[in-house]
Amino acid sequence: LVLADDAGRFIDANPAACTLFGYSLAELRERDVFDVTPVEQRETREIILRELLHSGKQSGEFEIVRKDGVMRSVEYSSVANILPGGHLSALRDITTRLETERRLIQARDYYLTLFENFPALIWRAGLDGLCDYFNQTWLAFTGRSMEQERGEGWVEGVHPDDKPYVVERYMEAFSRRQSFEMEYRLMRY
Repeated sequence: LVLADDAGRFIDANPAACTLFGYSLAELRERDVFDVTPVEQRETREIILRELLHSGKQSGEFEIVRKDGVMRSVEYSSVANILPGGHLSALRDITTRLETERRLIQARDYYLTLFENFPALIWRAGLDGLCDYFNQTWLAFTGRSMEQERGEGWVEGVHPDDKPYVVERYMEAFSRRQSFEMEYRLMRY
């Protein structure tokens, strides 16, 4: 928790906030929020502070620069007018979570690039059953674009005689969260 005045000068902070910033309480009281803000983000931080003072509440994410120069990503929730001319902010370090999310995205993108030209028709769907990816082999086979195939678009290429069975089997497997296998006729380009 951090208490700051309307100009952004630190008034008080709990031990966890001091550890997050890397400053002692005495050192922190000699600084303001802009001293712990990356230079290129200071204008944005000014806007956030103005919006907080105007609306009375503010939450979101921003980056800080610790005393040792290390940048950290922080989630914040702030309330204005806790004291006359002061606002209170609860801060949480989310650097590790954001790094993990970035690595998961990289891993996902990596496996998709492996499958991009794999000599089999490959697709992916979310838990809602709507398809969100088709590899290049699938798209070349059908002669359709990713946008055309996404969601339930791929069903347009299923042979009309097979469509009722395919849709029923597909949706049943997704609703039960089961793996499935089926054969059907798919229109080639």
